[in-house]
Parts: sequence; structure tokens; C-alpha cells
Amino acid sequence: MAVFKTAAIFSDHMVLQREKNICIFGQGENDKTVTVTFNGKSYETKVKEEAWSVLLPPMAAGTGYELTVICGAEGRNFKDIAIGEVWLAGGQSNM
Repeated sequence: MAVFKTAAIFSDHMVLQREKNICIFGQGENDKTVTVTFNGKSYETKVKEEAWSVLLPPMAAGTGYELTVICGAEGRNFKDIAIGEVWLAGGQSNM
């Protein structure tokens, strides 16, 4: 039996990509229902092969969002989420 959890990449203060579909995913017990709530809208899916995922629609940039993921009596709540862009730069010190 798989334990309910969200993927490790999800946390408080995260930034999710703007204007693109957002995939929220994790693991759980087969046939359980997972409810994802974000920006006032709820989405449901079933756990299959001990995995689940929900695709959120593209959203404009913004801050101060909350993400709640519930499966049965267990839940995860992530706060202070932003929708925007993250740029990673690599190079030498004169970059």
C-alpha cells in the first residue's frame, strides 16, 4: 500500500510557470480520490498504479496563492505560491 504524498518539488514559497499548464502530482493508494484546490477551483483525480496527477490550466502571473491537496483524511497545504517565471543562469563570475 502506497502512502499519500505530493512530489518533493512542491513546497511553500514555490514559483509555478505562468501561461503554461501546471502538473501537480504525487503518490497514493490505488483507487483513492485526490482533490487539488488552487486559486478558488478544485480538481479531482483517482490514484492509479500508486500515482496521481492533476493538470491545472494556464494562469497569469500573480502572488499569494495557496495549494491544497487532499486524499481521504490526509492533506498537504502549501502557502505563499507565486505564478511567474524562474530564470536560472550559469557561467563565469563576469556574467
